[in-house]
Amino acid sequence: MMDDREMQVPDSKIPTPQATSHSPQAPRPTTAALIPAAGSGTRLGLGPKAFVEVGGLSLLARSVAALEKLVDEVVVALPEGMELPDGIAARAIVGGETRQDSVERLLNATTADTVLIHDAARPFLPEKVVLALLEAVAETGAATVALPVADTLVKAKNADWAESVPREGLWAVQTPQGFRRELLLQAHAQARADSFAATDDAGLVARLGMSVRLVPGDARLFKVTTPGDLALAEALARNGQPAPATPLPSPPLHGFASPPQGEREQKTTHHSPFTTPSTPRTANRAPRTHFAPAKINLGLSVLRQRPDRYHELHSLFARLNVGDTLEISPAETLTLQVVGADLPSDSRNLVYRAARAYLDAANVQAGANIVLHKHLPLASGLGGGSSDAATTLLALAELYPANVDLPALALQLGADVPFFLLGSAALVEGIGEKLTPLRLPPVPLVLLNPGVEVSARDAYGWLDEAQGFTPELDIPGILHALATGAEVPYFNALQPEVVARHPAIAQALAALAAAGLHSPLMSGSGSTCFALARSDQHAQAAAKAVAAQFPGWWVTAARTC
Repeated sequence: MMDDREMQVPDSKIPTPQATSHSPQAPRPTTAALIPAAGSGTRLGLGPKAFVEVGGLSLLARSVAALEKLVDEVVVALPEGMELPDGIAARAIVGGETRQDSVERLLNATTADTVLIHDAARPFLPEKVVLALLEAVAETGAATVALPVADTLVKAKNADWAESVPREGLWAVQTPQGFRRELLLQAHAQARADSFAATDDAGLVARLGMSVRLVPGDARLFKVTTPGDLALAEALARNGQPAPATPLPSPPLHGFASPPQGEREQKTTHHSPFTTPSTPRTANRAPRTHFAPAKINLGLSVLRQRPDRYHELHSLFARLNVGDTLEISPAETLTLQVVGADLPSDSRNLVYRAARAYLDAANVQAGANIVLHKHLPLASGLGGGSSDAATTLLALAELYPANVDLPALALQLGADVPFFLLGSAALVEGIGEKLTPLRLPPVPLVLLNPGVEVSARDAYGWLDEAQGFTPELDIPGILHALATGAEVPYFNALQPEVVARHPAIAQALAALAAAGLHSPLMSGSGSTCFALARSDQHAQAAAKAVAAQFPGWWVTAARTC
């Protein structure tokens, strides 16, 4: 028996009732998609959220592209003074002070019989879901996309577990939501008369006593609200694309070397990003290759040690176009193989723990085959292990989509792991969980590791003994210097105590300066150091010169990305 949601839809884009003998020439009902996008996006911190880009396209552009082929028109409410960029198949109006105001303005800006209200911050919109919603609206007059709640729900009292809430019959509401336009206009008028505000339009219609049909949604229809959501959206936008996004300017010249280029060009598979929750993509079991970027600290201040012995940080993290790679494919059980380093392949490995944590949180009964190719030095201050763990979370979220709080899961694995979900540079505060995304210009540089392993535990312990806590970084000054090529006013609070115990790091910093690079600094807890170059060509020439002087050290040209 054919599933109703897979039935063929007439060529007229939207489901239409059959003409009767009484109305053989009845006009086809029209449909408009209405997108309120006048919000400021304060929680994400990147300006108007609809214009934030993932994978080179704004959230708004992705939402419009998914809808415009299924409706007669798309109308968008924008902040006052903003215009639609070229190439977006929609018309724009000025939005209101609230989302509810914007929707009412949109309703008055169209004469369509049926309207779909959609949040631009839900950019991954399956056609099948939209068609099912339109069928439901044609039958009932009001419907919304939603997913049954899968998580355990509790009521809290003073941040403690008070009581469990049965999840049977509970659904998490998504968008789009569909209505007969006149019905939704009536609901908004009643809400305005009563000075009533709702978080969505289905709630206003339900308030009239009208039935609202629930249409099964999709896990990929999550709302991009936090940096962690943005990181997951970036992963979905990159789905099926080779990694890394930018080519390495040059391979490492000696020691801990990356494999030849041919080994990095692993076979990738291309999938639709739209699946149902916890359903593995097993049609093609070939492994996909995922890039796990390194990071550097463009300054690291340790403000204080907390009573729980964690440290309050103030740092600028930047991703690099060098890193490790992971090959991941679906499997019946979880297995890990490490290539390029002598590391365990069980629960002692952070990648394994990340995979196990995601599979358990998503309630996935299957597993994955993971091959980790280590190209970065170990215990080097480049965040390799944290990046590998975050990349594993993102890859499994693609493979087994589910309503899992990735940032919370990442923080349980390590303080640096949430940053690597973000997909951009960030101001990092707290113990690493407070992330403010930042845009950095591409900065060419050289990385140099003298072959010394430094544990973060030791580095912070030495700082505590010396009480070497430092004030906040001058973030505006650092950003200005990076943009102009000037000497950068950053520092690393851990560097003095680490260098005092490992003189080779001081030698590495001096070697970078002697090669004509500027602003040398140790990254993180060490022992990798870096210095900035005038151009990619300058970085490559300097890296070659340093490698000739120190043939036993790991050195490479790189770039922030």
